[in-house]
Amino acid sequence: MIPALAELADVEVVAIAETASEAAAVIESLKDIWQLAVVDLFLREESGLTVLCACQGRLAQLFF
Repeated sequence: MIPALAELADVEVVAIAETASEAAAVIESLKDIWQLAVVDLFLREESGLTVLCACQGRLAQLFF
């Protein structure tokens, strides 16, 4: 998926996580600088829903 996103959508992948804890830590460390998160609901540990909860405090930004 990463090569396809990079080629088709000019996307720069800044992090990959295998567990919800890792993903939540990445989201916290990147604060509000990221624009898109692709979240798998079935992670190695915990659920992608946990990751989505970590996004709740993020400021909404519109990019045009």
